[in-house]
Amino acid sequence: MEPPGKDLYSGAAAKAIRTSSGHEPGGYLWANLQARNALQKTIENIEAALAQYQVTEKNAELGLKA
Repeated sequence: MEPPGKDLYSGAAAKAIRTSSGHEPGGYLWANLQARNALQKTIENIEAALAQYQVTEKNAELGLKA
């Protein structure tokens, strides 16, 4: 991103926008990737819990039939 003007403040503003939208810690891209990773881990945990629940239910069902 290029500053809109040649003054000192425009350059500083453009630099701040680049920093806040980038991949450095605290930047938008960094935060977005962290959120995506956390969501993926949550999905994996839910799927694992559901699989364990289904095994437990099946074992309980088989135990009642015996």
